[in-house]
Amino acid sequence: MWSYVSAVAAVVLLFFALQGVFERPNTQELYATYFQQTKMPALATRGAANDMTKALVAFRAKDYKTALALFNQASKADTADFMLYKGVCEMELAQYNDANNTFDRLIASSLLDAEKGYWYKTLLLLKQDKPKAAKAILKQIIAKKQYNYQQAEKLLEVL
Repeated sequence: MWSYVSAVAAVVLLFFALQGVFERPNTQELYATYFQQTKMPALATRGAANDMTKALVAFRAKDYKTALALFNQASKADTADFMLYKGVCEMELAQYNDANNTFDRLIASSLLDAEKGYWYKTLLLLKQDKPKAAKAILKQIIAKKQYNYQQAEKLLEVL
């Protein structure tokens, strides 16, 4: 009798232990956590209030629709920081193809901060619940010690 109870208890314990091991991480929670920890670059705006200044105000207020419209009107489309802000707006508005294209454009550029596009593309993949694709980019970030590679190591462990 006791051996039967012990066996059942062992099976129940094993079930709960394995459930934690095989539980798939919540990519939306990971996205929110790692996006929050990622510091957006300072976007230089000089002079009187212009579209870029208004776009930043809207972005900080999480009014991504207004911010994106204003970023699209702005004339600094060839800077890495601009592309990051634009891509994040697209990502937050679930315009995933546009965000992917924006981050790819940054990655393909010869800009100094082009490698930041990989990190933001990883966040985009998490938001889309594509952990396998995110892992592939994270491995590249870590191997090449690109932007945010320490965070990439932590995130890869969780995935």
